[in-house]
Amino acid sequence: MDLSPKAEERRKALYSPFNDFMFQPTNNLFHDEVSLSCVKTTLEDDDVGSPLPKYLFDIMVNGKCIGRIDVRIGYSIDYYVVGQIGYGIDEPFRGNSYSTKACLALLPMLKAHGFKRILVTTDENNIASRRSCEKI
Repeated sequence: MDLSPKAEERRKALYSPFNDFMFQPTNNLFHDEVSLSCVKTTLEDDDVGSPLPKYLFDIMVNGKCIGRIDVRIGYSIDYYVVGQIGYGIDEPFRGNSYSTKACLALLPMLKAHGFKRILVTTDENNIASRRSCEKI
């Protein structure tokens, strides 16, 4: 996409991380039996397009890590395909709605960051992830 300097500046303002960004506390993020344990925070996301601040969490059930979830903070046109939240549940623990519960556990932190909406996407052929998105 070739933009004029003025259009590029407007795009950056619209889709950049929130001004005066600060990582929020990550303790007490839970939903039902699922809790989140922050593994890493970073101000750069090298996975996709424009860098956005990112949290990476272990998904915990009864003190055992059963998967991971990450969340990108801010809005960027680059993330309309991959979304702001990504999750994966280890195979032995699938089928228990843990990804749904992990996403719901993020809500207090997302609200603290000023989110009014988030974008979660999935491959239409990924039935389990589609169910999680529908539940959320």
